[in-house]
Amino acid sequence: MIMLDNQIKEAFTSLVNKKIHSYHVIDGGLSNISHEINDSYVIRTPSNYIQPFNDFSKEKAVLEAIEKLSISEKIVKFDTELGIKISKFVHGGLLYKETPTDEQIRLTAKTLKKLHRSGIEVPYNFDLNKRLDLYKSFAKKNTLDQRYEKKIIRQINAILSREKMVICHNDLVRGNLLYRFNKLVIIDWEYAGMNHPYFDLASFISENDLSDEQTRLFLSSYFGSKFNNLRTKKVNVFIAFNDILWYYWSLMMKDQTEKEVYEQIAILKKNRIEKERGK
Repeated sequence: MIMLDNQIKEAFTSLVNKKIHSYHVIDGGLSNISHEINDSYVIRTPSNYIQPFNDFSKEKAVLEAIEKLSISEKIVKFDTELGIKISKFVHGGLLYKETPTDEQIRLTAKTLKKLHRSGIEVPYNFDLNKRLDLYKSFAKKNTLDQRYEKKIIRQINAILSREKMVICHNDLVRGNLLYRFNKLVIIDWEYAGMNHPYFDLASFISENDLSDEQTRLFLSSYFGSKFNNLRTKKVNVFIAFNDILWYYWSLMMKDQTEKEVYEQIAILKKNRIEKERGK
């Protein structure tokens, strides 16, 4: 349930025990609503629709597990029952508006490599097949070309069956990336869990519509001397899967919330899929 302003303020005062001097909405969230308080804190509260698979206790556990990496927001309080998270405001943190700079691309690659190679494990999997099946159940007649979809799923499962899973963020949209000097702060870890690292790479490329040149810079920065065409081809499979997965997710969200923004996301993803399928 969406909390009213006075309820949010009461929750903040109760959890942090500080008076509120300034308070305003932070634009950009789809699944949550965030407010900046006192130019020092961010309080995130869930929107009306709680997404399947999301578990606030798991998100808190992930944030605690990765705290030593210093790549996420600093958590002050987390009420996992209500889904209320209070974190320190990231001063100087800048979102990129349309597409990242070369410096931001390199920094993203460096930060993801740090996460993926941390050796941190959590007992939560970002199960690609289960998520796809559930999201797709809301598609009704809006399914994609099934031959293409099944081909991508076969390729994904072949990779998953023989390669190691690592801790991943799994939702690298631009709103979750804050660039601060020579540091990247990744926020909102609701989707985090064990997954193939290429899913994160594909997420950053796909969600932010990187050009071929930017994609090459990103992947070469991530892989270093191990960058080659085979790795690029595998990442491309995950990009295709990302587009399919989030296409069906957007249909589910449109069905549940009736918000037009999700229909727009579905159209964007379907156009990307059609373009890729036509190659």
